[in-house]
Amino acid sequence: MSSKEVMSEMDNQTEKINFKEIWFKALSNWKLMLGIFVLVLSSTYLYLRYTIPMYEASIKIIIKDDGKTTSGLSETSAFEDLKIMQFGNSIENEKSVITSRTIMGNVVDSLGIDIILKSIGGLTGLTKRDLYGTSPISIMVEDSVNARRDLSFNFIVKIINQEKVKLLNKEGNELKTTRFNDRMYYTDYGCYLTVSKTNLFNKKSVGKQIEVQKHKRKNVISALLGQINVEQVVSNGSILSISIQNASAKKAIDILNSLIIKYNEDVVRDKTLITKNTDKFINDRIKIISNELEIIETYSQKFKEDNKLNNISFEVEQSIINKNDFSKNIIDANVQVELGRMMKTYIDDITNEKALIPSNLGLADVSINNSVEIYNRLTLERTEELKTATADNPEVLNLTNRITKLKASIIQGIDNLITSKEKILEQYESENRNIRNNLSLLPGYEKDFRAIQRQQEIKETLYLYLLEKREENQIAMSMGIGNAKVVDPAYSSNSIVYPKPKMFYTAAVLFSILLFFIIIYLKGLLNDKVYSKKDIDQLGLPYIGNIPQG
Repeated sequence: MSSKEVMSEMDNQTEKINFKEIWFKALSNWKLMLGIFVLVLSSTYLYLRYTIPMYEASIKIIIKDDGKTTSGLSETSAFEDLKIMQFGNSIENEKSVITSRTIMGNVVDSLGIDIILKSIGGLTGLTKRDLYGTSPISIMVEDSVNARRDLSFNFIVKIINQEKVKLLNKEGNELKTTRFNDRMYYTDYGCYLTVSKTNLFNKKSVGKQIEVQKHKRKNVISALLGQINVEQVVSNGSILSISIQNASAKKAIDILNSLIIKYNEDVVRDKTLITKNTDKFINDRIKIISNELEIIETYSQKFKEDNKLNNISFEVEQSIINKNDFSKNIIDANVQVELGRMMKTYIDDITNEKALIPSNLGLADVSINNSVEIYNRLTLERTEELKTATADNPEVLNLTNRITKLKASIIQGIDNLITSKEKILEQYESENRNIRNNLSLLPGYEKDFRAIQRQQEIKETLYLYLLEKREENQIAMSMGIGNAKVVDPAYSSNSIVYPKPKMFYTAAVLFSILLFFIIIYLKGLLNDKVYSKKDIDQLGLPYIGNIPQG
C-alpha cells in the first residue's frame, strides 16, 4: 500500500466519530477532568470572593409639564387665559438636565461621596467593603472648595483605642498618630484633616483598619454618570425610571434621592431668578406709567376747565364706539407697541452679562417669548459654568456667542412687532379721518378731548395690565415648586446584580467541560504513535504480530 493510500485511509477513519471510544477516553482521563474542574471553579471562587459586588437602586418620577396639566389646580392654571408660562418641559431636555454634570456635582457635594471609606478585612487585606452609612469614623477635609475638588489621596486609618488613631500609607508605614477630633495638617496635599467618631463607633471598632480614598470631584461625577440610567416608563410619557448601580445599596438610594432634590432646587432657583428680574422690570415700568398717567389726567382736567367742557355728549361718544368696534384692537396695538419699546430699551441698557430679560410680559409674538426663555436659560447655564471655568473656556465662549446672537434676534423680533403694530395704527388713522369728517359739525375741542381720552385710556389699560402682571409674578415667586414629583421613592432589593454567583458557576462548569474535551481532542489529534492492534486496523496496515514486553 502506497503512502498516499495510507493517508487517505487515515482521513476516512478520522471522519468516523466513535462516541463510545470518546467516552472511555474521557473516563480514562478523569484525573485531568478533575484537575480542570478544580482549577476553573477555584478561579471562579476567588474572582467572586474578591470582586466588589454591585447593587442596584431605582426611583420613579413624573416630570410636570407647565403647558399640559392634568387638573385645574396647577401652579400655572391662573395664567392660562393670558397664554403665559405655557412653554412646557421637553422630557428629553429634562433627562439631559437630570444627568448633567452640574446636578450630579451638587449631589457629590451634598453627600460628600468624593471621600470613600472602606473596611480592610481578611488575612490578605484584599477584601474591602464600602462603609457608606456604616463607618465608625468620618473624615473631614478642610480647604477651599476649588482646592478640595482637585484633591486625590489614599491612606489607611488604624483605630488604636477609643481616643487615638494612626495614619498609615499604602505600604503600611506610619504617617502620623492623632486624637479624634484633632485638626491636623496633611503636608503631602496641603490640607487639614479631622478624624471624628460617628454614632456607630463602639469597643469593637478598636483595632480595625479603614482605607480612606479621596477622589477628584470630576472623576467621581464621571463615574456616577456612567452608572446611572434614565428611561421613560411609557413611550412619549412623562414618567421616568432612574436607576443606578453602586457598591453600596444605601449610597445608591441616597444618590437617587439627592439627585431629585438637587434637580428640583436647580429648577426653583432658575425660576426665582427670572421672576425676581421680571418683578423689578414691572415695578420700574409701573412708576413710569403712573407718572405719565398723572400728567395726562392733569392736562385733561385743565383742558376741560379752559374750554368749559363739564358735560360731554355721551350719546355721540357711544355711537362712535359702537360704529367702530376696532377701537379695542387699537388700544391693544398701542399696548404692544409700548411694551415692545420698553422691553427694547431695557435690553439695550443691559451691560451685565449675568442679567436676565423679563419674561411672560404678554407680547403677542410667541417667537419673542420663546427666544427670551432660551436666552435666560443659556444665561443661567453660562453663569453656572463660570463657577468652575474661566471666560475663555470653549463651552463658555460657545454659550456667550449663542447668547449674543439670541439677544440680537430678540431685538429684531421686537422691531418687527413694533412695525406690524404701527401699521395697524396707520390703518386706524385712516379710519379716524373718516370719523373726523362725520364729526365736522362738532366743536374742534371735542375732537381734541377725545384724543386726550384715548391716550388716557391707553395708559390706564397699560397701568392695570402691569399691575395684574405684578400680582401674577408674585404668585409665581411664592410657589417655588420643582418640575419632578416622586412617584416611587428610591428603593433597592439589596440583591447583588453583579457578579451573580449562579451565573458564574454555571459558566465555569460549562467552560471546564468544553476545555476538557478540547484538550482530549487536541491530544488525540497530535498523537502519531501506535499502541495496539486496533490502531493498525484503523490505518488498514498489515498485521504481523505482537512483541511482548520483557
